[in-house]
Amino acid sequence: MRLSCAFASALAMGALPLGYSQTIVQDTTPSATLNETTEQITQNTTVVVAPAVDISTEMTAPNTTVAPSVNATQPNTVSAPSIDTNVTQPNTVSAPSIDTNVTQPNTVSTPSIDTTSVLYISEVQTTNMDWVELFNEGNTSINLAGYTLVHDRETDEAYTFRGDCGIIEANAYLMLVKDEVTNAEYANGDCMIPYGIKSSGELALYDSNNTLLDVTSWANVAYVSGHSWARKSGRAEIGMAEWEATSSNTWRRPNIFTKEITIPNIVDYSGGLHDRSVAYIQDPPQGSMTNVHLRVYTSSDKCVCDKYPEAHNNELCTCTWDDIINDDSGTDLWVPTMPCSVSIDVDGVKEYGYTANGEPTSEDNCVVHQRGGFTRSAKLKSYTVKIDKTFVPREWRGNKRLTMVKHPWTFSRTEVPLFAQQFRDMNDFHSLKTIIANVTVTYVDPETMEVVGEENMGGYTVFENSDEDMLDRHGLSSQTITGDRKESHLYKLRDFDWSYKSIFDEIVPFADETNEEQIFEYESLIENKDSDDNTKLVQTIYELNGKIPNMTFVEAVQKRFDMNNLAQWMAVNLICGDIDHMGKNAFIYSSNDTETWYYTPWDYDACFKPVMDHGPPSLSPYRYQDDHLFQGIMHYPELRDVFYPLLKKKIEYVRTETGFNRDALWDAAFEFANWTDPFCVKGQVDRDTLGTNTWNEGSELDLTFDPEFTDWDMSPRDLLFSQHDFIQDNLDIYVGLDYPPNLYNDISIRASSTDEDDKEEVFDVKALPFTSPIGNPLEITWQVYTGRPESLEDEVADGNIGLFDSRYFDPEIQDVEIVYEKTVNNEEERNYTDLSHTLLHGITIPCDEVRECEGEQCWITVYTTDTVTGIRSAAAHTDSQTELDYDDFC
Repeated sequence: MRLSCAFASALAMGALPLGYSQTIVQDTTPSATLNETTEQITQNTTVVVAPAVDISTEMTAPNTTVAPSVNATQPNTVSAPSIDTNVTQPNTVSAPSIDTNVTQPNTVSTPSIDTTSVLYISEVQTTNMDWVELFNEGNTSINLAGYTLVHDRETDEAYTFRGDCGIIEANAYLMLVKDEVTNAEYANGDCMIPYGIKSSGELALYDSNNTLLDVTSWANVAYVSGHSWARKSGRAEIGMAEWEATSSNTWRRPNIFTKEITIPNIVDYSGGLHDRSVAYIQDPPQGSMTNVHLRVYTSSDKCVCDKYPEAHNNELCTCTWDDIINDDSGTDLWVPTMPCSVSIDVDGVKEYGYTANGEPTSEDNCVVHQRGGFTRSAKLKSYTVKIDKTFVPREWRGNKRLTMVKHPWTFSRTEVPLFAQQFRDMNDFHSLKTIIANVTVTYVDPETMEVVGEENMGGYTVFENSDEDMLDRHGLSSQTITGDRKESHLYKLRDFDWSYKSIFDEIVPFADETNEEQIFEYESLIENKDSDDNTKLVQTIYELNGKIPNMTFVEAVQKRFDMNNLAQWMAVNLICGDIDHMGKNAFIYSSNDTETWYYTPWDYDACFKPVMDHGPPSLSPYRYQDDHLFQGIMHYPELRDVFYPLLKKKIEYVRTETGFNRDALWDAAFEFANWTDPFCVKGQVDRDTLGTNTWNEGSELDLTFDPEFTDWDMSPRDLLFSQHDFIQDNLDIYVGLDYPPNLYNDISIRASSTDEDDKEEVFDVKALPFTSPIGNPLEITWQVYTGRPESLEDEVADGNIGLFDSRYFDPEIQDVEIVYEKTVNNEEERNYTDLSHTLLHGITIPCDEVRECEGEQCWITVYTTDTVTGIRSAAAHTDSQTELDYDDFC
């Protein structure tokens, strides 16, 4: 929009020009939008590089850079905020009072105004290490000696240009940064502003004659990471430039205009939890290729090796890159973390970590460590890269860290970002930003600083980090009426099901990272990602575990959880056939504006892989019987009668009305495959090291999936969709009116006597637990059998049994001999006021009944049968089946 107010009320809204002319005339080239291609934008841009200027002075401009041609897809703009006309009017007869170091004219007069200055403010970053970007649109360099940048003319905070900030080259940017910045190029302090820039404020630029060159002001600009206040038009009269809040800052680059990500004053859940499309505006366009260039050392004496450095006074240690990649445990206190530098380009456009000359930075601007659980055993590792808190820019496209995940067991590089995209539009759910990136690692000798090697690590999925910035982007946090951010409660589940543990008594109200033993025990269960105040979490645990007088489990669930959200979360898991989310691999979230907790998704690399996990029973909600919350919901009629109908509706909704509809998923998968297939061709590391194939590479299309055997020669397309179809065909069987019981826990064998010389003629067998979610009585059948293949893996490899059988080896359907069998009824009810998970069911077996096992290999398994519905569970998982060594007990 054009502003035609007087100088004194110029609270302009503008941004960086997208085109430049060789004459000193304002360019009218319109701002590029998301629909314009890179070629079109480039054609509309004329970049002028000034001739070399011979200046016999020590003043140079290492912090300036010649403006590149525009090469970025531009999103659509939104209207600039309204103008605050209540600005103090400079109608006195004297120059504004500013810092005494500012060069003042010798006369006492109102400051003059240069209405068409070629030097102007182009972008202001008000969060994450403040910075200001100036632009010289002219075709000659400008000597800035005596120029001042005044922050809020009422307070007279001013910066006087000097030294390295004494020259701005033609058609170039000059960056001013906060005085806390540690970038090497600012080591002499010449380009450091002595004041912070607030979410509401003003900046005015004066020349050495106290002539006002430019002014901009803003009010309540959002604090979302990556946001900036940017000039949208080029050279213009004072007060006539267009400015706009944008959620993607562009350090030393032409401004990209995106919709502002605003923060509400209250999070409103009246319509249920939902995501918003603007959360993804910071991502590179789908189909573009992000290249992450990571520079590490073969060894460094500036590593941090403690999981909780504060408990060790932030001591440094020496580590090698081999230490990083060989860190095979994610559950101990040793986490080697090495300094690094990172540079990022998108389709060749340099966006982060490049010097003013366009070279990748070689100074440390990040730290890196290995991440993940099972992925640590893979040949190619996953990494977390954290950008240094005192380095500018502080973030890339709103990301302060890069969570770079290499899913080694996916069929191709396609599935995980594909699923994340489909979650975006689901009701009662929200997703995470995901970026496909190619990662290269350069190895540097710390002594000589010479490059000693480089490795292309192939394709990675870069996930949005779940933290306070994620909550801001997705509309899940709020601000006060004065603009201060309210912290929300966000936790990552590691081994957490809302059951009571004594550590929660000790952790209230704040987790203390200097108490290493306590915080380690606590974070082995659950990890804080926003507020450190655990009061609400612990209060909810108390309410769910009978520790609050006069509050039942049912009342606690009704108070603290949204059934639509719980049903949506479980529906997605069941439709995926993914059991990897019981007490882990999820986030729980609650804002300060509500008492309710919500489940949000994380880590769906096992989606549509039932054979890889637990076969058809993974389609049953009773897979969650070990989870305290869901166990209780499925037990109490007041909750179950609400939850089950919702679950069925959500399953139908996800299957038919969302991106998990088969046709929609098929089309989207092919789009993603075009993006990821280049990583999966011969000669690429993902193919050569991990064996991932291109999307259509493999056998001819055959969507018949055999749960008894997985044909790994099938293409990723066929593997994914055949298992998808198998799940959908069988889902109704396992989500019927009555839910099939199932078994999880290990079977234990206990001698009736612990005295080796006093062995009795019987022994005990026990397991955890045996209950029906709908209260039906169960028959529990114990079996002792012999003849089981010594190596089920060999049997699978030979094609004698399927992978499904190797996970659920069942005597009734295998060619084995049953030595002993006993069926008993279980009528015992669990006490839900004190769920201790210690209720064992077991039987006593006479040694005489299993004497055939003496000198033979015998195994014990168990299954349950619902006596009302007649539905039988699968036999125990092979990890739970126990070998019986007869001589140890009889």
